Amino acid sequence: MLGKMRSCAITVLLALAVAAAGCVPMETCRVVFYGNAADASTKAGIGSVRISALEKSAYCLSGTSGDYEMPLISMKPGKITLVFEKDGYESVTKAVSVSLSGSIKVDATMFQGSAGRALVDFEFSIANDYTAGTYLGDYEIPAYPLSVAKGTVEAEAVVVYPGRGTSFTASAKALSSMKVEIKESDPRMGYLLVGLPAGEDAEAFSAELLNEPWVDYAEPDYVCFPLGGYDPADFLWPMQWGPRMVSMHRAWERGFFGDPSIIAVVDTGVYADHPDLSGRCLPLLNSINTDDTDNDGHGTHVAGTIGATLDNTVGIAGMNAGALILPVKALEKKGFITSGTMTSISRGIRLAADNGADVINMSIGWPLIFADFTFRLLKEALDYADSKGVALVAASGNDSSGTDLSMPAKYGKCFAVSAVGPFYFPPSYANTGPGTDIFGPGGGSGVQSVVSTVPYSKSEKGYARMSGTSMATPHISAIIGALMSYGMSAEEAKSALLASAQYIEGQEAGLANAYAALAGARGSKAIFWLCDDVGNPVTFAFRGSDGSRDVTVFGDALGHAWLCGWINLSGSDLPAHGDYFGITEVFIEPTGPVEPPSMLKLNFVEIGEAGALRIGSVPEVRESK
Repeated sequence: MLGKMRSCAITVLLALAVAAAGCVPMETCRVVFYGNAADASTKAGIGSVRISALEKSAYCLSGTSGDYEMPLISMKPGKITLVFEKDGYESVTKAVSVSLSGSIKVDATMFQGSAGRALVDFEFSIANDYTAGTYLGDYEIPAYPLSVAKGTVEAEAVVVYPGRGTSFTASAKALSSMKVEIKESDPRMGYLLVGLPAGEDAEAFSAELLNEPWVDYAEPDYVCFPLGGYDPADFLWPMQWGPRMVSMHRAWERGFFGDPSIIAVVDTGVYADHPDLSGRCLPLLNSINTDDTDNDGHGTHVAGTIGATLDNTVGIAGMNAGALILPVKALEKKGFITSGTMTSISRGIRLAADNGADVINMSIGWPLIFADFTFRLLKEALDYADSKGVALVAASGNDSSGTDLSMPAKYGKCFAVSAVGPFYFPPSYANTGPGTDIFGPGGGSGVQSVVSTVPYSKSEKGYARMSGTSMATPHISAIIGALMSYGMSAEEAKSALLASAQYIEGQEAGLANAYAALAGARGSKAIFWLCDDVGNPVTFAFRGSDGSRDVTVFGDALGHAWLCGWINLSGSDLPAHGDYFGITEVFIEPTGPVEPPSMLKLNFVEIGEAGALRIGSVPEVRESK
């Protein structure tokens, strides 16, 4: 019965997803929580467990098999608390993060009796294996200035959507009577692109067209801009702090190089004859002109970060050894300005989706003054790619905003990437507003920038430094591509990154950790306990969760102890090489739970380091309350 109920609920959710498959701040997520409550000892399901969603005053009871399904809940993106309660069992609390509409499985293992009082309340984070400020290098590589989405270039055309029942021929005739040039006509995408009447700007002409009975919608063709373990043998590897910061070298060390996947770079084109990109690029697709060169260098720089050949002794090491780059030229450089339009970007996104892209990297954006505009054509293209299972990864923008994001990153179906520099802090230029999903290495100035490939017309060395959320985004696209190459869907890959991200002080979103995501490290796989000075446990172990960094350890200990945290990725009985482990000293008071002086960081366990941890044994695991 519960299975049928869940099927019905999912059917409803899928219908709703047409309108709200992704939710961003100020939109509504529609969620159904379901799962199972089981006895920790017998593994049998527990009936009549009350499952409550505290913030919504919603609840349900589990069936005799322990299965449950809550009523449909509407909520803003954020955290919600589920509490599992039944007489004779310890209650279990699960903090769950919700960012998308859909069904979310939340299981609970429940223990009979009491685990004691709360001893330690703390937060934890999986930590990347990178020492801040290292591997910046001193080899002379030219640095390009930061690219910021500019608000000085006016739209030179208007996108017109004919109304239902109005043919494109009739629309063209009506536009001709207005003495305007029809630049493009695309019935498949449903629009005509028209020039401006003499003396009129795009905003005014769009408003004028909206009064025509045959027009469904009209908007300016907005102008878009570029936004600015394992030890490879590549010559410039010693100055590549970015892959180290997201623990990609640890992923390589453990064999996670990435199987074949296609990552589209919708940008200024890619110089595919670069020695570091030889054999890594598919034929270029062009959605803006007939010039297939990268006359700016931005797209080639992005492509190098994703897929420059690993271990070829030349230049840099790309993040994803299995990736094929699909160059899509949707921006061009004219004079001193590099830009594209809503039509060229939208067409490029559709081209990428139709040519097998698993991931579309968009290191591009519009000025923030356009962030709340309609962008109908762009959103339709993004929806189209999303419907084909493509992961959409977009730069948050370089406008120094803590309250907003650029389009397309602001659109809920895009994975919005902001930047950090080599000292783990977001640079002043990075947009970090609500809706930011994750951070990647974007760099600062000078040697703190990101080094990657560029055409030799831009640098005689074939390499240059750039900074920006543009540079952070391909790091994330490469990791998502690797995750998808191992069988994950786009949504599963993004969830894996979110669940394994490192905490950044003052930010809701975390910093990507490639190894943790690829190896399956999650908050829900972490366990925490107290031990004595010789490593013997003095409490049960309590499990963390993916949706919250908060954990409480219960027991009856007093006085001096050590708080331990472990994610077992090696399959060993004790912490071993390749696992994540953290330990800190605490003093347990008799009056109430204590808080450690700082967040407990779970660090990568090096070869030979495990023996020095002095952990005698690991206790039985119980669910965190």
